[in-house]
Amino acid sequence: MIAIVESPLQFLAALETHKASTLFCYDSATMRDFVEKLPLSFLADITVKWGLPPTRTFTAAQNVIVGDLNSGSFQLLLVRARGKLPALTVVDDGRATITAFENVVSKAPLVRSRVSNSVVRTGLGHVASRILYAHAQRGHITWFTALTLNDSLRTRVENAGVRIESHSFSTIRSFPWDDLPTSGPFVIGSAMVADGVIDEDSYFCWLENLGLDQFAYIAHRRESSAFLNRVGSIPGATVYAAGLPVEIRLSHAQAGSEVYSLPTTATETLPLTMDAPKIKTTFVPDDWWKPNVTMKTKMELNTAVNRATTKPILVSISDSESYLKWSASLLDQLREDFDVHVWLVDNPILPTGEQIANALAGSDFSSAHVPVVKNSELKVALEDLRPDVILAAATGPIVQVIYSTAAFLSHRPGLVSGLPGVGLPATSKGQRYRRLGDMFITHSAFEKERYEQVLTDCRFPVEVVVARLPMLKSKKPPRARFTPGDIPTRLVFAPQAKVPVEKDEREQILLSLNRFARNFPKSSVIVKVRSRPGEQETHHEEHSYTALLEDLEREGKVIPGRLSVEVGPMSDFLEPGTALATVSSTAALESLDRGLATLIIADFGVNEDMLNEAFADSGIAQPLSDLERSDFRFPSEAWLTANYFQPFTDELPHALQLLAKRARAQQLPDIRTGALQQNYRGLRATVRSRTPKPVVQAYRLVRREMPQRVRDGLSKL
Repeated sequence: MIAIVESPLQFLAALETHKASTLFCYDSATMRDFVEKLPLSFLADITVKWGLPPTRTFTAAQNVIVGDLNSGSFQLLLVRARGKLPALTVVDDGRATITAFENVVSKAPLVRSRVSNSVVRTGLGHVASRILYAHAQRGHITWFTALTLNDSLRTRVENAGVRIESHSFSTIRSFPWDDLPTSGPFVIGSAMVADGVIDEDSYFCWLENLGLDQFAYIAHRRESSAFLNRVGSIPGATVYAAGLPVEIRLSHAQAGSEVYSLPTTATETLPLTMDAPKIKTTFVPDDWWKPNVTMKTKMELNTAVNRATTKPILVSISDSESYLKWSASLLDQLREDFDVHVWLVDNPILPTGEQIANALAGSDFSSAHVPVVKNSELKVALEDLRPDVILAAATGPIVQVIYSTAAFLSHRPGLVSGLPGVGLPATSKGQRYRRLGDMFITHSAFEKERYEQVLTDCRFPVEVVVARLPMLKSKKPPRARFTPGDIPTRLVFAPQAKVPVEKDEREQILLSLNRFARNFPKSSVIVKVRSRPGEQETHHEEHSYTALLEDLEREGKVIPGRLSVEVGPMSDFLEPGTALATVSSTAALESLDRGLATLIIADFGVNEDMLNEAFADSGIAQPLSDLERSDFRFPSEAWLTANYFQPFTDELPHALQLLAKRARAQQLPDIRTGALQQNYRGLRATVRSRTPKPVVQAYRLVRREMPQRVRDGLSKL
């Protein structure tokens, strides 16, 4: 049996199989140095040759061990073999091996994702992928791996005919290696700078900011001498040159050693060879990437960590700060059952960095990097992550784009959406954008009833579930933490972009806030806005309160400084002693959750148009005159229980787990035709809105002359 290997890790994995008698090694200075340092006893009965085996030697072997399926040289051997392929045993080469098998089972080209591939090279990768898939179908491929594979990948690979054998480098670890570092902490080197995907200075800032008095730096084989000299100049750093794979290098380290790393599959295999390591992985931030790096590569590298999870994968995709806040808080509650990811999709209302920080404040994602995925790269990013469930936490048009993209993925995930706050009124327009989904999340039994009626009327087969708004933390219906007649130390007004619509109504609110400030000068009054001037929100605001307040101050109707406009997480403003007023903001529920004085402004109506019908019987829908004299009330326990403060249940996590299982078992309905039809309708509406009236009239005239069966066919599109 022969082996074709290109790296030290592949070399040792080939030896671990106990099958290879001749190893053909990629001829490089790194590999020669590695082999020369190996103890002679390690290579007993092993012949090492440099370069690729001749085609004749390759086809004559009964079994060939190979470490790099993406190698163009190896793929040429496959093509030249002309059907006389030996059985293949594939050994690990980190993340690249996982990607290679994902491409084989998907019949995608076997090429390196981090380089620009020519048409010829991509064509060779296509041919090689098809050859290997057919070979696997005949039962002639084994994957010899130390990685812990997630259930989804293992199932797909085994269904393609690949036999999987697991190992833990037991033979290699048992050998008495010399000169292995034992004292940490350790920092694992990375090829990302050498490969030109991240900025070198950013990498060194990370190293220096780890705050380690001393550390052992385990070099990567592609890091240059100049680069390693720079690492060595950091106070406290000791550089260990490239050679043995890091799994062997650290096999004799002290128990509980700290290991720092950028994303790498070594973080999965190190626990096999180390004694209870404390591995701390840093995801690559957006500003580290070089401009030419694709989203696919970013996602691939940043998801190389924790790929071994057996939990179903759930990714939320948001377009604005309000949806991002909701999804991050919701996913916090699902972490025990799901491997969760939070993304943003690039769009005109994309939040700024400050808005993102405010939206994530208080969640487990507050310090996490949230990738921004371009529309054009969404399909590629999803194919790489292979989620079992997508939470489309976005406005209707963006949900439609997400669902249409997901419809054509090789692994169709469950599709879920919802609204980031009070979800009434339930409208058919909103559900038409979401018609391809499997599930819709509501936040009360009353909301569920309304949405089920709309979906029934529209004949959309979408499951409706109830889950408490994740920002509501009280375990029981909250109680008032103020006494009627108390003067709040601070009054916060939470505006809505959509209501009220009229300028004079908005000015009326500001003037009432001004009267409150005049009546109670010891209380501060804050207009808590979601964005600064020039920033975008979920919904467009025709008359901003910031601009209106400036106008009223200029006109002398409001004393400058009496009302302040502030930005930040709502949770920062809802402190004890605060009162909150709003027309319909979900902030009212957050305020009630804390037992604070809360008032729904009723002067302009309490109905669907004002988006506040849910508060009709709450007892806190009051006129502005009550606000001006600090007359605040609190809902009854019965109303709270019936509206948004129902007991916590497992309905949503159980429903999502079932949906994920159906996705993994490929039991979800095929929605590709529906996606094409919906995309066509959207395109037709856009064309119609931009087409001159005479052209539209001529089209309608021609259409009336068509046979009925033709018109019927067009109407179905």
